[in-house]
Amino acid sequence: MTILPLAVGIADAILNASREDSRFDPAEVANELMRQHPSANVSPDDIVSTLREEGRSVGLCLEAC
Repeated sequence: MTILPLAVGIADAILNASREDSRFDPAEVANELMRQHPSANVSPDDIVSTLREEGRSVGLCLEAC
């Protein structure tokens, strides 16, 4: 069950980025999520990949556009 809070954190990060209409650094967000959820046992690369995928699904620009 330790992954659920991380998933919520990812969803919140994407929601906040979509509301702010600004780009964010997925690696920076992933590092912050890792700090907040150390027991999730996932890699920062996995979080970055998920952030990018979820961001694209809602039309966010997470890379240089």
